[in-house]
Parts: sequence; C-alpha cells; structure tokens
Amino acid sequence: MTARVALHVNVDHVATLRQARGTRYPDPVEAALICERAGADGITVHLREDRRHVQERDVRVIREVVRGTLNLEMAATDDGLGVALAVRPHHVTLVPERREERTTEGGLDVVANRARLAEVVGALQSAGVKVSLFVAADAAQQRDPEYPNLDPEALAVYRDPPPGTVAEIIAGTLYTMPRPRPMHQSAGGELYAGLAPPFRRGRGGPGGWILLPEPEIRLGDRPDLAEPDLAGWRRERLPELPPDAAISVVPDWVCEILSPSTRRHDVQVKVPMYLRHGVQHLWLVDPVAQSLQVFRHVTEGWLLALFAEGDELVRAEPFDAFELDLSTLWTW
Repeated sequence: MTARVALHVNVDHVATLRQARGTRYPDPVEAALICERAGADGITVHLREDRRHVQERDVRVIREVVRGTLNLEMAATDDGLGVALAVRPHHVTLVPERREERTTEGGLDVVANRARLAEVVGALQSAGVKVSLFVAADAAQQRDPEYPNLDPEALAVYRDPPPGTVAEIIAGTLYTMPRPRPMHQSAGGELYAGLAPPFRRGRGGPGGWILLPEPEIRLGDRPDLAEPDLAGWRRERLPELPPDAAISVVPDWVCEILSPSTRRHDVQVKVPMYLRHGVQHLWLVDPVAQSLQVFRHVTEGWLLALFAEGDELVRAEPFDAFELDLSTLWTW
C-alpha cells in the first residue's frame, strides 16, 4: 500500500496582503482554519526576522487553534529561537534569510554554520520540537558534519537501526546484526560482574580500570564506529568518561561474546579492526562451546595467549591478578 502524502499549506502570503493593505484582514489565522476544514494536514508559516508578513501574534494564535501540525520556518537567530521556545510549534524548519530576497532562496550552508545550527537544533529538540533543515543542494552540504568521510545513508541506519538490531560502520561499510540473545547477554553480564569489583572498583583487586558494557567507540580518522560487548581502558589513558556518546580513545582490552548470528562478523571484521587500531588485549567468549580465547597484540599480529573451557579457573591477561571461574559465565 502506498503511504498517504500529507498536505501542509503555507499561509505566509495571506499575511503579505494584510501587511500591504495596513488592515487586520485577510487574517492568516482564518486562512489556516479554512485550510484545515478543507482537509490540510498542517499549516506552515515563516516568521522572518524583518516581519514582512507573518507576525508573532499569528504564530501564537495559529499554534493555539490548529488541530493538525504547525511547521514554523525561521532563521537560526536568537530572535527566532526565542519565539519558537515560547510557542512550541510541532515542527521547526530552519532556513536561510536575506533581507533583499523576495522569498527564501537557496539553502543553508550547514558546513560553515555547523556550530550555530547544532546549538539551535539542540535547544529546540530539548524542548520537544522536531527540527528539519532546508539545506543547500550540493554534495558538500550532504556530508555529515560529524562524520564527513562516511556515507550519509549508512550513518542514518547506524544512528537509527531497524528494531532488534545493532549497527556498526567499519572501513566505511555498514553492518547490521541481531541484538544479543539471552545466553549472550548472560555471559557478558556475568563477566562484567566478575571483573568490575576488583579492577574497576578496587575491591579485592588492584583497580585502575574503566570497564564498560557495550560502549560506542569511534576509532581512527574515517572513523570506524563499533560497539564491543565489553571494553576496558587503563585509567591513566581514560581518566574520566567523555561527555559524548562515543569514546574515541582506543581500548586497552575488548571482549566479544560470540553467537551464531554474529560470530563471522566478530571474527572476520572486528578482530582485524581492533588489531589495526592497536588494541592490546582481546578476549573471545563462546557461550555455546563454553570457551575463552585470550589474545595479546604482538608485532606479528594476534598471539593466542590462553585457551580455556568448561569450568576451568583461569588467570587471563590483562586481568591475571584475579582468578576467573569460567563456569560462572555459562550458568543462568
């Protein structure tokens, strides 16, 4: 079935005629109501900085009376932002403005104005307002300002993956995998629970580590965007957690919990990627085979330092100050 197209009607030039006549009519508020009665799904108004047509009063009243969606077009100015935060339209579209233009010409230069646009978009989204950008139609503007070397379509999936999946971008390629199964989650949770007290908290162990389950990591200049099942950093390399969602410091240790649906990706794609970025220690935990493989980064590549399975008690680097009971990873 073809999705229904929503119709939004712009009533700016009803206001243009009113301003030209110097009267209170025709009224864009009344025009908005007429459009809705005729079946329009939403109303669009452009509150320009010079107030040449739509006025603040129009925006406020239309917001109060429309039953559908109000889309407010505006420049990314303090004036426009103040009105938008006070009125709280359903949607804001940020557009460029020049006083000499008759109507909006061209699109936003999102590359040159990245910082200001991010500030305005953040403020609007924090207020619960959806935001769109009217972007200049050239290739440079289509690049993502945060990750200009990555494909925008791949980034869109990475940021909003299909339900029940995890997305990663490695060497410029998008990968989507099913979310971990309960057996996978249990093994990862038990491992974190065993390592965190002695190595993160220093309870019964040396401390000195930051350990995180399923962190977002951003490695290299391109970069690679991945999510290991567990990762650890020595505190001298990561003294505090960064405010951003993704961590760009290369982990000292990563652990992947293998499952039938992700094994090939973990082993063939992520393991070489960790080596390329200089991760020093790698664990591969297999809940089905009930095994642990411990690798050390050496000049020639990955060196298998330990293989253990079943209910063995092991001291596995870099956490060999602590004896790990493997049986706890397979018990649920």
